[in-house]
Amino acid sequence: MIKKEKIIRVIKNKRYEWMAFLLAATRQGIVIVTVYATLGDDSVKIALEETDIKAIVVSEDTVKRLPKIHLKESIKVINVDGEENDELSFKHLLLSEESTEYPEVHADDLAIIMYTSGTSASPKGVLVNQKQILMLSCGYKYVLEFNRERFIAYLPLAHIFEIGIEFALLMDFGTIGYAGIRTLTSGGCFNCNSDLVEFSPEAMIGVPTVFNRVRKGILETVEKQPKFKKVLFGAGYWIKRKCYVDYDLRTPFLFMPLVKLVDAMIFKPLCRSLLGTNIKAIVIGGSALPAELQYFLQAILPDVSVMQGFGMTELCGAACAMPHRDPTTASIGVVLPMYEVKLRDVPELGHMTSDHPPHGELLFRGLPVTKGYFNRPEENKEAFTEDGWFCTGDIAKITDDLHICIIDRKKNIVKQPCGEYISLELIESKYSSNKLVENICVFADSFHDFVVALIVPNKAVIAELSGNKPFEEAIEDKEVLNKAKLLLKENEEGLTERQKVKHFSFVKEEWTAENELLTAALKLKRPAISKKYLTTIQTMFSLN
Repeated sequence: MIKKEKIIRVIKNKRYEWMAFLLAATRQGIVIVTVYATLGDDSVKIALEETDIKAIVVSEDTVKRLPKIHLKESIKVINVDGEENDELSFKHLLLSEESTEYPEVHADDLAIIMYTSGTSASPKGVLVNQKQILMLSCGYKYVLEFNRERFIAYLPLAHIFEIGIEFALLMDFGTIGYAGIRTLTSGGCFNCNSDLVEFSPEAMIGVPTVFNRVRKGILETVEKQPKFKKVLFGAGYWIKRKCYVDYDLRTPFLFMPLVKLVDAMIFKPLCRSLLGTNIKAIVIGGSALPAELQYFLQAILPDVSVMQGFGMTELCGAACAMPHRDPTTASIGVVLPMYEVKLRDVPELGHMTSDHPPHGELLFRGLPVTKGYFNRPEENKEAFTEDGWFCTGDIAKITDDLHICIIDRKKNIVKQPCGEYISLELIESKYSSNKLVENICVFADSFHDFVVALIVPNKAVIAELSGNKPFEEAIEDKEVLNKAKLLLKENEEGLTERQKVKHFSFVKEEWTAENELLTAALKLKRPAISKKYLTTIQTMFSLN
């Protein structure tokens, strides 16, 4: 038996065995080291070398990677897909005699070393204590009101957002259904229901990228419908947006029977076909939720609370969230009761707490906040102040009603030669809702007064623009590029001339966590993308 030691897991991160191992290990005082199954071999090696583990938990998918990782012979390999005759298989462990002796475990004992998904060069191990797991779950339970819901789990369990929600549900005997990202929606299913429709959850969480794909899929489907249905959808959406978004008018206003009629005719059948019959709440986090996407979801999902939250692995979960039925947009909600929050001046970027409303770098303090990174003293000095505040690196403002709004990341703000500051994430959020764009990464520097972009295009839209030319030929075609430029202009409202993408280039391959251009939470890995497409980026900047 492994006691008071460390186990690392690189099993596929959306399985009940993952949670079973975590619960068993924490009860025994065994420290779990989590890494994303999608992290590269070099990143897994970093975790292995730093933590001196005694065992590694793998699945049939990930066991093939072990020769590349070069494990020490002393490290035990536990295969969750192994056969019963294998002493270290999950099936054999389930049949083994239950222990009646448990070591003493204390609230401040280390429970998890959770490696980040690594938007920077290499992931860091965040220290999570036993009591912090409980505290992050309490926030979800009492603020987000996640109690005995049916919850669909499809994000990696190595992600603090997912694991916190699941602990909150288990605390109150909720039901969790594990789903695959490919079969989550109907787009990945053939002659069967999607996981969402089949399981019919009451609550789900997700990242904006997933819901942006849902939005584009709906609009593409509507575009192919007969004219009458298109007009009906457009009229219904206009009514809902005016009532729910523009004027924030909800029940019990006199015109609500009109809204109920629109919902019954158009949006409830659509909602059932996408998310099942029971959905009540959707919490979106991981990156900024574009206002246009939030408007769309609020309009097409009747009686569903669409909430945005904010958290980090270093905060041991969500630190802010919108309450149910909060109509605020472009906000991460209010701070959860376990945390203190403050802003500090960032004078070099023009963000001052003395302004109205105050804005600056967002800092958190509180019992759930990690004590630091595992064996990273230099990073700890950079990330924490002497009096215990964690520096998020996010620029935020606090409104009069105490809602927190993220403006950008410090490292994603670039000063151009003209002296203007450019927010890369703001520009990306503007273009990401365009039907042409599957993914986009914007670049700016201190030598040019314009921005350029790499775009992963929607293949169906490229086929439509090119008259069904082969994809690789179409994305190089000048006529297609000109048509694409006109499409992108539809999303430039509110951008200054220097914020508008002047030159762009389509890329042939998708960006995924598997090819290490996205994190497991589907965020851009800017350093990796910059390195891979350096020549293309330099060429675009040299066009002027």
